[in-house]
Amino acid sequence: MPPEHQAYLEWDDKRFLSWALAIGPCTHKVVKGILDASKIKQQAFKSCMGLLKLADRYSKPLLEQAAQTALAFSKRPSYKTVHKILLAQVEDKHVKSDVQEDTHAFTRGAHYYGDER
Repeated sequence: MPPEHQAYLEWDDKRFLSWALAIGPCTHKVVKGILDASKIKQQAFKSCMGLLKLADRYSKPLLEQAAQTALAFSKRPSYKTVHKILLAQVEDKHVKSDVQEDTHAFTRGAHYYGDER
């Protein structure tokens, strides 16, 4: 095996489970479900790694919340399910913040309408 692939041999399911538990209990359940669904544990490592790395891109609380939502829909959610929920959460936050900013903002000042204030 090439040296970059040999690093995968050092990984085990306990490593991913402890990493997931550091994020939160729902994330732990999702990772455990991914590992249990795979006949060969090493085949699930890539999905687990991708899922846990989402915490770096977004945040641990957002990942935990997405995992909790995914568990409400399915007993064994996949990486893809959690990622889509996470993207929807982030998009929803951006839409809400844009709407709140625009509802009370004046686009033209009082001087535009002839007021000298």
